Amino acid sequence: GVELTICAYAFRNSAIKNITIQSDYVKFERNCFWLDTGNAIQEIVVEGEITYCDRMPFGSTANNPKSPLAFIVKNKPIESVYESFIGVYKKGYIDNYQGKGWTYFSTSKYTADYLRDDNNDAYVYFLNGDNAVITDYDGDEAGTIIVPETLGGKPVTEIGHGAFKSCDAEYIELPDTVNYIGVYAFDECTNLKGVKYNTNNEISFGTYAFDDCHSLEKFVFSESVKKISDCMFYDCTALSSVTAPGATDIGEGAFYNCSNLETVQFSEELHTVGPSAFSTCGKLKDIGVSGEKITSLAKES
Repeated sequence: GVELTICAYAFRNSAIKNITIQSDYVKFERNCFWLDTGNAIQEIVVEGEITYCDRMPFGSTANNPKSPLAFIVKNKPIESVYESFIGVYKKGYIDNYQGKGWTYFSTSKYTADYLRDDNNDAYVYFLNGDNAVITDYDGDEAGTIIVPETLGGKPVTEIGHGAFKSCDAEYIELPDTVNYIGVYAFDECTNLKGVKYNTNNEISFGTYAFDDCHSLEKFVFSESVKKISDCMFYDCTALSSVTAPGATDIGEGAFYNCSNLETVQFSEELHTVGPSAFSTCGKLKDIGVSGEKITSLAKES
């Protein structure tokens, strides 16, 4: 089949309003649909299969487009596409997403019915098999949020993409059942100072999980966490200390603009530090790692 690559900045400041991509396969490179005030795009329709999508196809989330657009995918895309687009949806850049296999772009990657628990009606969730996935929290708790261990009688195993975006809590306690924290899960929780979870549990994190959490002061990972995801602590300006005893891979921009970060502790097996991982971390004094086994250190780290 025919493969089309949409290269970087291909449609920046474009006067085109509607784009339909009919190729059998398509790749989206970084900033290919740069959304700023000069971009007139209203709708993008993808009829073929998306085989690759950069983490930032729409440019920086700091941009301010004139109006949101509709993005319609007729074949179920790969997971990276979902992770790339969930951020711009949550920022208000996309107001209509339709994708085969996903009921709503804003809430989950699964086809599902969204439910509320009679005993915990601040939580919206869906059932993924025998497990509950939290998709939204609309409570107004400003102190400590204790996430329930079960919803609808099923164990809570995932904090869904953007589930706690902009919540007012200072502290959040996660149950032992949680094994995944999604993309932008705690985005813009500007009062959040700490997250408590059982560090003996195996757990993984999506990109931008704590983006713009300006009050988050320290974070301790369980030893099972091998990768600190891309931009996980992006612009966490109060973060001063991170301990990740099992981390072997530091993602791109993982600590970008953590301007008060002073100490980090990683596994002696650390082998990869991604681009801009510690960019603008002006107070960083101590990186606790032997360094003997680092095999990939990006020039912009």
